[in-house]
Amino acid sequence: MAIHCQTCGVELATWTGKCPQCGGSSPMEIRTPQDPMLGKLIGGKYKVVKKLGQGGMGSVYLAENVGIGQRVAIKFLNPSFFGEETVVARFLNEARSYGQLTHPHAVQLHEHGQDEDGNLYISMEYVEGEDLKRLLEKEKRLPIREALDIVLQICDVLAYAHGKGIVHRDLKPENVIMVKGLRGWHAKVVDFGVARLADGNRVTAAGSICGTPRYMAPEQAEGRDVDHRVDIYALGLVLYELLTGMHPFIASTIAETMRRQVMEPMPHLSVAAPELKLPDALDAAIQKAVATDPAQRFASLTDFAPVLVALIPTSTVDASLLSQGVEQAHTLLRGPPVEKTSHGTSPYDRSSSPSRLPIFAGLGALAALLGGAGIWFSLRSPAPALTEVRPVDVPSRPELPTIPPPPEPKSAVLPPADPEPPDSRPADTSKPIEPRLVLKNPTRPPDPGPGPTPHARPDPNTVTLQDAKAELVEQRFANLLGDARSAFNVGDLAKADTLVAEVPESSRQHAKAEELRRSIEQTRTLLNKADTLYKNGDCEGAIRVWNEVLRINRSLRTALEGIQKCKMQTPTGTID
Repeated sequence: MAIHCQTCGVELATWTGKCPQCGGSSPMEIRTPQDPMLGKLIGGKYKVVKKLGQGGMGSVYLAENVGIGQRVAIKFLNPSFFGEETVVARFLNEARSYGQLTHPHAVQLHEHGQDEDGNLYISMEYVEGEDLKRLLEKEKRLPIREALDIVLQICDVLAYAHGKGIVHRDLKPENVIMVKGLRGWHAKVVDFGVARLADGNRVTAAGSICGTPRYMAPEQAEGRDVDHRVDIYALGLVLYELLTGMHPFIASTIAETMRRQVMEPMPHLSVAAPELKLPDALDAAIQKAVATDPAQRFASLTDFAPVLVALIPTSTVDASLLSQGVEQAHTLLRGPPVEKTSHGTSPYDRSSSPSRLPIFAGLGALAALLGGAGIWFSLRSPAPALTEVRPVDVPSRPELPTIPPPPEPKSAVLPPADPEPPDSRPADTSKPIEPRLVLKNPTRPPDPGPGPTPHARPDPNTVTLQDAKAELVEQRFANLLGDARSAFNVGDLAKADTLVAEVPESSRQHAKAEELRRSIEQTRTLLNKADTLYKNGDCEGAIRVWNEVLRINRSLRTALEGIQKCKMQTPTGTID
């Protein structure tokens, strides 16, 4: 509530009987109108708690099922559209789309209908998270692993929808809700309001345009008939944006953006973000997904997804997990996170996922120590969704040759490549031999036999626990350095500084970290100098300094934007 003087209109914190500004004696209280939906009971069971947002078609509220306390999201159609048949059809179309999608990466429908006052509503799963656009605004751009992880989750649900005959037609970062969990980001695709259903019912007139221009396929922007390949196009643009931090066809007007999408070739990743050195195969996959001609794109998401799966970098393990025990490490290790669904239209085969065996050999040794001496562990190729280190029951076999243990520290010993003792089972030559880690039980001393037992010579194949842990720690520092470079490239010098400082002098990465730290400091000094010159009106001097910055980092956005800003404010021809 605000108090104003009726005479002069000034806003006052309190009313004392007289306006201190003009001496007027007539106050006016302005109250914020109460939202009539708040506290309302919908469908006899959903109590509206608060407003979550508002869009062009209506508003979304948080509500609570009074019987069980479940929180839901309720979307209401704006009453002003009740006379618009197309808008009403689109609203009901969204409810029908949700009703056909039972999938981990789709929002689940509870019910839809009309409340006591005749308002149309959809009650659906409430997802507490942030949309992908806001995540990208905060992070600038995502590492290749996270970007592929998220896009493959979207692939999964859209492939399922396509199998049901549903085409989203408005895929964009704003329509993907992200929830952070122990295994990373979990994506939920929302807003199927403009989806095309298999029954052929149109929610837009023939020749009309429906969707978001920045993510429309050319045939969609031109008002032509569309199919599931418009979703493949939009998903390719989303992946490009997650990797580079920028839209490939962004322009100052919607018309220019749409013209560029139809007329201009897709920029390559090596041009947009050369410092990232992204794989050529990834660039080729995106180029194919966003081809202007639908016939040149991937035929389906079941073709697109396996290509992306094969490009996921090898998993790494945070060494901090080593102190938390095997179970914690087992829970938090991340392989490619997109899994087959139980539905018949599951989008792709995960068999092409690369093996994580070399990375986790050291962790397997640690798991053997923590799990108990004398236990065999088999490091197998990972199951589709999780890289595992798990015990394997081995049938009884003759006693292995005894190798006396070396002096402390204890180690996990890789057995020599001699043939195993005879086994009753026939050899299977159809599968590669899987390496195993064998840990000798220190409580069971070897039989020395007659005479003194000489000390065993160090085995060059021995992998010590300390070595395994050190390698994981080094990998973590290498990842930190990579994240620091990414932050530096987008101009987040504070974040880059913080990450570089975490690399200790004892690390093999320290020399590279020091080199990057000096570049960060030099860049910060030059940027401050350029900013001072710009504020003092010396655009020519500021541009010279910004160009010095670009010689250190040719893609630093702060410098590029500064130069562009100066050139726009300076008469043509006065600055080279």
